[in-house]
Amino acid sequence: IDELLSIDPYEITINEWPLVNDHEIVASSADKEEGLAIDVNSLGLVSVLIEGLNGFDEKQSVVIARKRDGTSLKLSDSTTGSLVLAKQGLSVEPVAIGSYISNETNLLIIVANVNGLFSNVHRGLGDIIVAVYSLDNSGFYIQQSIKQYGSEGDDVATGATFDGKGGVYVFGESNGLEFDGVPSFEVNNGKKDGFVYKIDFIKNKTVWESPRFIGTADDDSVLALDAGRNDVVVLAETENSDKDVFLRKLSTADDGRDVEGINEMVLASTNDDHGSAIRFDHNDSTIFALVDSFSVLPEGSPTPTLTRDINLLSYDAEGGFRSSQSVSTSADDYSVDIEMLTKKDNLVLGGYTDGEFEGNQKKGSSGSDAFISVLPTGNSDASSANITLQFGTEGNDKVIDIEDVSENKFLVLWSEEDTSGS
Repeated sequence: IDELLSIDPYEITINEWPLVNDHEIVASSADKEEGLAIDVNSLGLVSVLIEGLNGFDEKQSVVIARKRDGTSLKLSDSTTGSLVLAKQGLSVEPVAIGSYISNETNLLIIVANVNGLFSNVHRGLGDIIVAVYSLDNSGFYIQQSIKQYGSEGDDVATGATFDGKGGVYVFGESNGLEFDGVPSFEVNNGKKDGFVYKIDFIKNKTVWESPRFIGTADDDSVLALDAGRNDVVVLAETENSDKDVFLRKLSTADDGRDVEGINEMVLASTNDDHGSAIRFDHNDSTIFALVDSFSVLPEGSPTPTLTRDINLLSYDAEGGFRSSQSVSTSADDYSVDIEMLTKKDNLVLGGYTDGEFEGNQKKGSSGSDAFISVLPTGNSDASSANITLQFGTEGNDKVIDIEDVSENKFLVLWSEEDTSGS
């Protein structure tokens, strides 16, 4: 078995999970739902975060959970078979989902944006809530806590990254000057800056002494974040004359202050650039940034087409350029997420394309196809293969999220647009 696992893979196999064909529908536009993210905990429980609408057309956060064999759990709302985070009169827009297991405690965490008072205090136009649930022995999720965070301005979380130790890094954009009444040690530089906010969801309090604003004199937003053992790497976007992407590296121990070496390192071409994901490898030695561009990035390989292409850029821990890989067709390509596989130390990249990858056939004549690519990281244990699987329907299809499961297995959350009328 070890020998089989060590050889280069030659294909991507779609396993039957759950045991209904090769996929399960978890959200439907007919029910005004949209899938956003998936989480797999160490016990094999798969949770899917969904944005839905209540009876008043207000956004609500919905979670469905499945065991690895595909059977459903009895969540808090037994009438719908799902866990619902909502409050009448408010928009509760889901952002991220995570899990935490320690000392027989099985927790599920939801991060969401709200436009009013949900729990303890409402500080500005838009705030952020962190909701924590525990799974009891009967298979029900029980609410443990919900706490609201924010500035005196308008705060919008764009994502959240969990550190596996009871902490979560919430990031996004804000036009405020302080969070929870505490001024940041770095002022908000423009009308809107990106922010990073570290929260201990077990103790319901912030971890850093103050929040961290990240930005320029223009409007900025943090798009993605990944945490290593000692530092955090941030991928942000600034809206100057054309959109540029830049990297920052923050210290986890020093209240999120800049780490010398990577301080607003710009990854930009002469046209608009779009960042989508970032990964910090397990040894804190390599940074992978996913950037889409219509032009040649300064350190990227020559863009093979005149359309939007995907660039996977890698840097050492000090910001030194290492390599670039281009994932592209002759048409526009869009990246969404990257995930690092546990066993083989390969990267899985997901997105959608208007074109046709080599060795694949376009599925949708009138729309985009979803795709996943397995790429080498350059580490000694990584496969040297570069494999792409393109899939979808006649309509518009795209990858939404990728989650590592174990060894060389991963789950893909994707949306399909069925135009057959069925």
